[in-house]
Amino acid sequence: MLTWGIFLLGRLKKSGVLSKELTWFCCVSLAAALVIGCVDANGAGILIRYGCDVSFGIFLAAVVAVLGAAKAARQKKVYGLYVAWLQAAIFFQAAVLFLILVNKDGSINLQTGNPALYETIRAALRF
Repeated sequence: MLTWGIFLLGRLKKSGVLSKELTWFCCVSLAAALVIGCVDANGAGILIRYGCDVSFGIFLAAVVAVLGAAKAARQKKVYGLYVAWLQAAIFFQAAVLFLILVNKDGSINLQTGNPALYETIRAALRF
């Protein structure tokens, strides 16, 4: 959810919040992620673990976009609303990652990696 800020890059550039250098940095980061993703897919197929290779470039661009959006929100006097959105996005992302961690589809997860911790969490979530 935090990477959605990438879609604001064009608007942030037009409004003057992001400099030309930061915009180029974001474009190069996204292009590098795309190239790495293509190389990984051609070399070994589409595997879940290669998401880490691609995500680094995407998150670099997203950090610039999120910080640029914070600067724009301060200028427009809606910084409180921006912080509320950011907190909700972080909470939602943490919840999704937690659900992925305790999934039961047979992939690499907490149940197969650390069964004791999985059972502790499962017992704590029972009502």
